[in-house]
Amino acid sequence: YITVYNSLSWERKALVDLPDGCGRIFDLDGKEMKTQRHNGGVYAIVSLPPVGFGTFKLKKDEVKDDPIRINKELCLENNLVKAVFNENGEVISFKDKKTGGEYLSGASNVFRMYRDAPTFFDAWDIDSFYEKEEVPIGSDVEICVENTGELISTLKITRNIGKSKLTQRVSLRADSRQLDFETEIDWQEMHKLLKVDMNTNIHTDELISEIQFGHIKRPNHKNRRYDADRFEVCQHKWSALSESGRCVAILNDCKYGISADGGRMSLTLLKSAAAPDPHADKGMHKFTYSLFVSDNGTCQSDVVRRAYELNCPVCVSGGNKGEKSFVSVDNPGVILDTVKYAEDGSKDLIVRLYESRGSFAKTKISFGFDIKEAYITNMIEENLENVNAENNEIAVALNAFEVKQ
Repeated sequence: YITVYNSLSWERKALVDLPDGCGRIFDLDGKEMKTQRHNGGVYAIVSLPPVGFGTFKLKKDEVKDDPIRINKELCLENNLVKAVFNENGEVISFKDKKTGGEYLSGASNVFRMYRDAPTFFDAWDIDSFYEKEEVPIGSDVEICVENTGELISTLKITRNIGKSKLTQRVSLRADSRQLDFETEIDWQEMHKLLKVDMNTNIHTDELISEIQFGHIKRPNHKNRRYDADRFEVCQHKWSALSESGRCVAILNDCKYGISADGGRMSLTLLKSAAAPDPHADKGMHKFTYSLFVSDNGTCQSDVVRRAYELNCPVCVSGGNKGEKSFVSVDNPGVILDTVKYAEDGSKDLIVRLYESRGSFAKTKISFGFDIKEAYITNMIEENLENVNAENNEIAVALNAFEVKQ
């Protein structure tokens, strides 16, 4: 048996790597799930309860490799979307298969490198004139189909960027609208800035970027001086360009600088300062960013949940622990951020949640254990008001971006 743990407050599907020698997997009701050989291992997609765990039974069996489907065009495709690549590893089309709608205006996943020599603080600043000093990165690119299957398909891209070598595995899972760019780069540059461009056809005058417990809107144009001064802005797990009926977002697991110009989003990947440490940025870097598309606007889409899932992978252990959900919320716009013991040393449990879409929301918090009484507290955990706890459930209301515990 293996037990898989989900720390997020909604039911999720996760790709898990089975132990060596195991080729079949069943849930506790005996239903067998599909498996696929991928990256030297055997993988399955499992469903997990909110803030809880599920156990799955394994059987040893040989999994045959899925035949690699050779196509004249390099593409990743599932039942929802189709992404087409060119010989440079750039995405030249990303379409919704139901509507036929195209999300890109030009080649995306385009790497661009600039001379980066800030006036004052070498390691901390990016000056606006960097855009005028682009340097060539070379065109020696290899791209191939590494794996295809019902669960996940992957293209492998290798290329040189200056003196550095980059390897990407671009994956698309079943039932997903998200291209994952798992990236490794041996970075050997000096005074260079590396960005990756995603060119969308979204028509808007704002870039939406996640911040703690919400998001912020900033201009994606330079019409006014103070707009032009925001040529590089911060984000947390995602940024998006959105229309009323669709959006395109870049998700990331550790890259927090981004710029936008019209329909183009440019994620900042690497710097290479010479001071205070001339070798600080050199060496191997591993990170993942994703291109997510939706046929809903940002605040109606799953972008927040998908970004959390990228940043909070599941944990796998051996043994049969059964199945359990400890806490869940029923409103997709409300995010359960924290579950912890109270700071006063008691065994009281603190549950902290926030409204993520910028609108009033009601939600029901359900607990997988008995609760005696419940209170709304302030941020220093002083009780403010008693709330009704019936059948181990609590109903709460939150204003836009409100944090409540």
